[in-house]
Amino acid sequence: MNTILSAKCSNYDFKSYLWPKLAFTVEGVPARISGPLLSDWGNFESSRDDGSKPATERANDIWKQLLREYEQPVLDPAVDEELKAYVSRRKEEITRTGE
Repeated sequence: MNTILSAKCSNYDFKSYLWPKLAFTVEGVPARISGPLLSDWGNFESSRDDGSKPATERANDIWKQLLREYEQPVLDPAVDEELKAYVSRRKEEITRTGE
């Protein structure tokens, strides 16, 4: 990687161009890639020690945990009002036309 970043071509310094972009990308990777959500890649012993839950039980635990930890995103009040007006208008149209 250092070879690529220190390369120069036509008096253009690739390191000063690429490094800030690569550093930003690399910093965000651990937060975005956290491993499998449902599958258990551990060995038999670790699976047994964790209760040997089948995938359906793990999935059930995961959705419940996600629901408990959910935080409503902040929404601009003006956008919220527009969305509510749109939903109300569409409900009336669907009731009236049957679409």
